[in-house]
Amino acid sequence: MTDRTPGTPPPGPRTPAEFVAGLRRLKAWSGLTYRQLEARATAAGDCLPYSTLASAFGRNRLPRRELVGAFTRACGCRPEETAAWLDAHRGLATQAVTAPAASPGDDPVWPLGEELAVLGYRLVMAAASRTPDPATEAATRQIIGELADLARRRG
Repeated sequence: MTDRTPGTPPPGPRTPAEFVAGLRRLKAWSGLTYRQLEARATAAGDCLPYSTLASAFGRNRLPRRELVGAFTRACGCRPEETAAWLDAHRGLATQAVTAPAASPGDDPVWPLGEELAVLGYRLVMAAASRTPDPATEAATRQIIGELADLARRRG
């Protein structure tokens, strides 16, 4: 038995598939249909088309941040529960990625190190966020700092 309420995300989803599975469990817990969720979201001033929601739940990709917020509110989550879902979403959206495999001959970034390529990719992904917020900006500044430190170490 867990002390977690049904409206909170599972602790530390490691993959988008785990995150979406948690959202599916939240929908089941709410007992609402896609159309009922759409109506509740509209009444609260959110946009949550039932077809978009159904489509997002049919995949194992991370849904848009706006959809997660509107969905959790429509399910009846308290503000702190919605914030927990959005924090989990942000964590997955900005998690470290692995650099593509390359050999020194075909990759101009290789001489600077694979770590630099990974940090550069993370920076691009954070900067391309659809909804910039203070946490994304802080993550971007942290990555820039890591890039600068790595560049100084590599000379």
